[in-house]
Amino acid sequence: MERYFYYRDADIFCHHTLDTAPRTEDYSMHVHENFELYYFICGDASYLVEGTEYELRPHDVLLMRGSETHKTKINSAAPYERAAIHFSPAIFSALDPDGTLLMPFTKHQLGQNNRYSEDDFLSGRYKECFSDLDARRRETETRLFIISRMLVILTELQYAYRAKTDAGAIEHPGPASEIVSYINLHLFEDMSLDSISRRFYLSKSQLNRVFSRATGSPVWEYVRIKRLLSARERLLAGESAVNVCTECGFKDYSSFFRAYKARFGQSPSSERQK
Repeated sequence: MERYFYYRDADIFCHHTLDTAPRTEDYSMHVHENFELYYFICGDASYLVEGTEYELRPHDVLLMRGSETHKTKINSAAPYERAAIHFSPAIFSALDPDGTLLMPFTKHQLGQNNRYSEDDFLSGRYKECFSDLDARRRETETRLFIISRMLVILTELQYAYRAKTDAGAIEHPGPASEIVSYINLHLFEDMSLDSISRRFYLSKSQLNRVFSRATGSPVWEYVRIKRLLSARERLLAGESAVNVCTECGFKDYSSFFRAYKARFGQSPSSERQK
């Protein structure tokens, strides 16, 4: 793996990366708490987002909001190059208090309209902005430079989003998205593999096979991660750890404690103290 550019601070993580010999097994299903702008440069790959598979073409942009699961699927050994910007939406809260710039992230449904192709944009400025990330500059100017480029990309995305919405051009999700939607709708209820299997007339092995193919994760791993992310959000908002455990679908505090510490590296109560 070659990294042409890498930057990280408390609010932004940005990179431009090339894998010369990519393999699907090297890319697991994952989820971020922040938003992500992903720019596909070249390769033979697809992107799985909440049960929808997007076949990637050069200069495609994908966007994922916090807690939206995604995974790279490698179709052949062609070199895989991409750039990505992960960012906290709070960066733009003062500049854009109504959240207009972030509407493409916040208004779409899970796994729908994540992709914007080259033809969706009014100009090629967004490509120039992603390419500019590699430009040499003083270290103290890097953060400001990235944010300035992000503003151009987000403005272009806003126009593309409005055009898609006005035209009714919605990319329909894949067949597994119904299962994903059902799980998210009932995320904190007393679910089990048995109950989900009965709901969709599948055996448990069939359910996991269909779900893993579409999301890159077994059903219960997906449920666990989603519950933990919601729990962390509530803890940081000041709710008690015991209440969060119950409200987020965990049956007992000890299992919640172990899962939370394994995922985030600290206990639920210490997280709340932040």
